[in-house]
Amino acid sequence: MKNKRAPRKTVSFKMVHMAIILLIVTAFVTMAMKPAPSVEENIVGSWTFDFSKGRETIQLKKVDKLKRDASGITFKADGTLIKRQNESWCGTPPISYKNFFGTWEKVAENTLLLKYDYWGGKIHSTWKITEVSENTITYNELKSETIRNKKR
Repeated sequence: MKNKRAPRKTVSFKMVHMAIILLIVTAFVTMAMKPAPSVEENIVGSWTFDFSKGRETIQLKKVDKLKRDASGITFKADGTLIKRQNESWCGTPPISYKNFFGTWEKVAENTLLLKYDYWGGKIHSTWKITEVSENTITYNELKSETIRNKKR
């Protein structure tokens, strides 16, 4: 009797191409599923006023650094912030600006609590971030509380 071998199964060129395409598609899907950067990651940096519609919609644009003669805010990754604003009560030009220091923290989904000093005391402001990208932050100021220094 003759030995009968099972016929060899060969991998076709089409099967190799399909496997490569499947691997490429899987890699792209996996990369696309990577979570988008969080609000906390995107706001780190320096920002200046872009435009507003009252307190309903305020937009900031990202800058390399704050200007000496304009307002702005810098969010640091460690939860601290620098708020550049009027250094005194007078808002009549020419305005002098000063850096005031404080903190920021996420208190709810897309909601931040900012606490910082100003020339007359402290400000606690709650922002609802409606949009954030690498270049802009759009937010609504939900609440702002001014805590004045006590007169002596």
